[in-house]
This record gives sequence, structure tokens and C-alpha cells, in this order.
Amino acid sequence: MAFVLSSRDLPAGLSVRDVERALSASRMTWSSVGCTRVDPGYAGDSTDPAQPMDGINTISWVKDWTARGFPQNSAGSTDVQYIRSDGQWRIAEADIYLNFEQQWSTHGTSVARDLQAVLTHELGHALGLLHSCEIDGSDRAPTCSTGTFTGDTMYPLYAISQSTIGADDAAGMCYLYPSDGCEACARNEACVDNQCVARCAEGLCQPGEICGIWGCTPPDGCFAADCTDRPCSSDSQCGALNACADGRCARGAAVLSEVCTSSRDCESGVCAGGRCSNECVTSEECDQGTCEPAAEARLSGCYDQAQGALGAACQRGEECASGLCVKRDGAGSCTIACDSGGCPRGQECSLIDGQRVCEKLVYVADGGACGVATARKPNGVLFGVASLLACAAFLRRKKR
Repeated sequence: MAFVLSSRDLPAGLSVRDVERALSASRMTWSSVGCTRVDPGYAGDSTDPAQPMDGINTISWVKDWTARGFPQNSAGSTDVQYIRSDGQWRIAEADIYLNFEQQWSTHGTSVARDLQAVLTHELGHALGLLHSCEIDGSDRAPTCSTGTFTGDTMYPLYAISQSTIGADDAAGMCYLYPSDGCEACARNEACVDNQCVARCAEGLCQPGEICGIWGCTPPDGCFAADCTDRPCSSDSQCGALNACADGRCARGAAVLSEVCTSSRDCESGVCAGGRCSNECVTSEECDQGTCEPAAEARLSGCYDQAQGALGAACQRGEECASGLCVKRDGAGSCTIACDSGGCPRGQECSLIDGQRVCEKLVYVADGGACGVATARKPNGVLFGVASLLACAAFLRRKKR
């Protein structure tokens, strides 16, 4: 069972990434029960709200909460829809509705509902669990006052502790989703076709794979954040930031603000918005733009759509991600600062207006059509002193 997150009507203060992190932790909480094979998955985000019987398990915020008949003070409600198959009732779809009118937090406060705790509780319903007790003993459930149920995720009243499951919750999962004889599987493994397979953030690994920092990887793969210079025979052994070149894991050659298709293309940082940029976790770390998802899962980079990548046309430094625009023969292009090297192929570090920047070499033919092409450095003008000063301050901060 995989869930889609509706990004429509997210409450103030929550981003899609915030919800994805909380959902990932909630999913792992349920799948970590050793005696069960349950493994709720994640199928990405969508702008479509939850719709009953559309075949999609959707997590969606609801603005008109009380108008739909939901209790005013409840944080969430799960609509589980069943279908009869082979003489048995099975879950066909489960949509989780969350109360937009509540205050939400990713760390829980005295006034805000903790997102992970609520999602863990509602996922329990989506997987088929009822409340471990009922306050009034309805639905033939135990009365909550007759036992020690307050530590259960499926306790009917909200508590921040519901982000972790209790013994009754685990027993319910193991009854509904027994492990089919894989008793030897570790807590971080699931049973698939009577084989123990590793659990990872994006789901289950293939048999024989191990969950590393970048996800599922071969047993001889790299588990470090940066696998540079590690021996390898394939890209899969080098993590998300490196590719295997000449038997060693290596970063790419694209410099910051240069166009890229993956983070492996970049000399440093990550590939976000189609260009190499500084890695980030929150937008507060970005001098310009916002912290946006990179080309790979669990990575983010600073990105500003209004600012051009290296080589993009420009008229002012403010139009470039680097803050530097070099103008030549009336045409401007975004460039980057350099020392004596570090420029992309086909460019050279040149001194322009007192600043060393990368400038594209222009090739002209000597002696007509049959002449030998030689490189000539064109005269360039670094456009926008204000942009240059802003960029210099940016570079100083990064060096501290």
C-alpha cells in the first residue's frame, strides 16, 4: 500500500518536504515491527485532493473540516474502503484527511499538533487497525479507563507520544500482516517471498542489497556521504554524488551555477533546478533563492528561478546565480569568480575590472579558411560593480 501526498491547501508553516519527512518516519515506525511484513510506501506528491474510490491512497488537508461533519477538535480522520475478493474483505483504498483548521508542527508544542504523531496514528487506521480502546467502550472495544492504553499509537485521544507504537499496536500489525515464516529477519528488514530484504527510506531493497545513506546499494557499495576516491566498478557503488571513473568514485567537472542533470555532474554541491548549487537543508542557509529538492532524493540545493546559470544571457549581475555578468561585444553572459583555475572546459580565468572571472575563449582562424585556429581572449567588461561587491561578500561568508 503506497500513499500520495496532496500538496493542495498545506497549512502555514509546513512545506511538502516537512510532510514527507514526517510521513517517512511514520511509515518506518510501522514497518519496523519485527513480526510483520507490512511496508506502507510513498508514491510522491500531487495537487489533487483525496477522492473516495479513485484507487489512490491520498493524504489530504481539509479546509471545510466541520462542514464535512468531522469533529471540530480532531486532528485527522481516515476513510478506509473495502472490497470483497475471493470471499474475503480487503482494503481497496484508504484516504487520510487532516484538519487544516488545527495548528501543526513538526516538533510538537502545547498548542500545535505534532505531524508525525498524527500521521502514525492515521496510518494505523489506513492499515486496518481500530482504536485500542474507546472512551465510552463503543464498537465492542475495551473502555479506555479499564487498562493501560495511553502509550498506544491507536489510543483514541491525541498525544505527542503517538509517534511511537505500543505493544497492542504491534500485536495488531502482526495479526493482520504476519511475517510468513521470516522470523530470522532483523528489525530493519522485511519479509518478501520468504526472503529478508532491507528496508530503506524509499521502500524495500532488492534481495542482497543493503540500505546505505543514499538508499539501496550493493553490499560492496559506499555508505559514506561523499564516496570520492573509493574503488569502484559501477556508479551504483559511488552514492548519489559520485560516478565511477577509471575505477574510482569521482565528482563531476561542472562548477557552481553551471548546468547539470544530476549531482554527479557537479564538482561540489548538488544539482538543483538544473544547475550546480550549494547544498542546503533549509532556505535560511541560502544567500539567494530558496532550498529546493535536488535531482536525487534526500538532497536539496539553493535555487532561484529568476537567476541564470553559468553561460546564460544577462545584462546585470543580479540576473545571475553567481552575481557576476561579463559583457562582450554588446552581449552579456553569466560567469563565476575564479583564482587561477577552476573554470569549465573552454573557459579561462581572466582579470576583468579587477576581478578574476571565467571567460569563454573565442577561436578565430589565422590565414583564411585553411588557417590554424588559435585561441584569443576577447576584451570583456564585468557588468555591475554592485553585483561584484555582493558576490565578494558571499564568497567571504562561505570561507568562514
